[in-house]
Amino acid sequence: MSRYPEIRAGQRITGAMLTGIQFEEIVKQAATVRANDATVAADPDLQFTLEANATYHVEFYIQYTTGTGLFKTDWSVPSGASGLRRVMGPNAFNSVGGAVAQNGGSSAEYTVSRWGVHGFTTLCRYGYRSDGGQNTVLETGIVTTSSAGTLAFRWAQNATNATAAEVSAFSYGRIKRVA
Repeated sequence: MSRYPEIRAGQRITGAMLTGIQFEEIVKQAATVRANDATVAADPDLQFTLEANATYHVEFYIQYTTGTGLFKTDWSVPSGASGLRRVMGPNAFNSVGGAVAQNGGSSAEYTVSRWGVHGFTTLCRYGYRSDGGQNTVLETGIVTTSSAGTLAFRWAQNATNATAAEVSAFSYGRIKRVA
């Protein structure tokens, strides 16, 4: 089992060492709203700076509202990063109550929940409620970097719609370096 940072008997405890064993957390203090825009873009608050040659455990807990445009996400990571993200949330439904096929799936694959493992840039579509009520999504993953850069949670409406989608206040991201 690996531990980061490694702490050895007799080693001097430093502030950097203690910081290294904690999660870094970001809590959105205000909502971000997007209407008539189906192009994913980084959330202005849910971003982390990653070091080169490091491995991180990442979690994004997202509260959102949406109209019939629904909601889609992906992550941007530093160039050369490897890993996968796990996604859990409500499946995307269209405005007349029918399910939207996920990643080219057939109608036999429709479920109320969306669970899966995907690459960072795979668009994951969520929805279920199109009445403006709150929904929640959990996305977690492991990111291994070869170069330093920014990890960002990216999102947009699934389809352009005048009724805005919103990533709500109190959504948060959490990250911990594990190697």
